[in-house]
Amino acid sequence: MYTQNKEHIRGILLFEFHQGNTARSAAKALNDTYGNDIVNEKTCRKWFSRFKRSDCAP
Repeated sequence: MYTQNKEHIRGILLFEFHQGNTARSAAKALNDTYGNDIVNEKTCRKWFSRFKRSDCAP
């Protein structure tokens, strides 16, 4: 199975953000697809907040 890295997950989160999805739905989509331990909702909210501020640096 392909191992996800942080940059890959961040890219998916950015895509979900641009699609107008919520952090909750993004976390659910990622965990449904890749497994429950990929990302939590709190992390998604943090990144969505950064995306809103255009602060996409790690």
